[in-house]
Amino acid sequence: FDDYELIVVDDGSTDRTPEILKNYGDRICVIRRDRNSGLPSAARNTGMAQAQGRYMAFLDSDDFWYPKKLAAQTAFMRAHEHVVLSHTFCHVVDETGSVQCIRREEEMPRNGDLFVELLNECFITTSTVMICRSLYERIGGFNEDPALKRGEDREFFLRAMEQGEVGFVPEVLAAHRKGPDNVSGEGFAFQKSILHTQQWIIDHPALWVKRVSTNAPVDAFVRAFKHFSFYWQARHDYRQALFFDGRALWK
Repeated sequence: FDDYELIVVDDGSTDRTPEILKNYGDRICVIRRDRNSGLPSAARNTGMAQAQGRYMAFLDSDDFWYPKKLAAQTAFMRAHEHVVLSHTFCHVVDETGSVQCIRREEEMPRNGDLFVELLNECFITTSTVMICRSLYERIGGFNEDPALKRGEDREFFLRAMEQGEVGFVPEVLAAHRKGPDNVSGEGFAFQKSILHTQQWIIDHPALWVKRVSTNAPVDAFVRAFKHFSFYWQARHDYRQALFFDGRALWK
């Protein structure tokens, strides 16, 4: 598949990125931001504003696509015009590129109106996503609120659900690299960031008030706290578990 444009947004890097990108010449479009935004949404929005294609796909700096990705997903989107956003299975790989697992292979919700499922948890990996350009034209890009640094993807997907359905391509077409430097991270700090996102959603009812009851976002918030508490109890770290238990009871 070669009918694509590749836009690279260099978000104020301080390494050899500009030098490396020059080697590709006019095969890619490079947009360099003078200062690092600290927000994945800002870099994505910069690229989306430049894109000209019928579809848009995203690739975060710590992830990669497999060769069939664009061909398979573009064919799927063309065959399912009611779908405004599609996603795929995704490998989780370590720093060397060795495959650890398929992310959420068994439990992931996949097709249809997934608003309620997304309200509870963001199971879609952004680097597997392809959207229709018309979706971007209707709802805009990713939210650049700093409070959503690790939740901008879920907020975007929830807004997308107002416009149509999610489609799923049941193939592993991308990989997400888990390492110490990627933005998503893991552990206690990452879990707290998820709860910040859940609170942000509660505080912005325009996002959900027409779709679910007023209790639904709070219930999702409490479920997340309980889940994280069980996570730390299983690791015999009761101090961290109590933190989440206390917040769940307070809510």
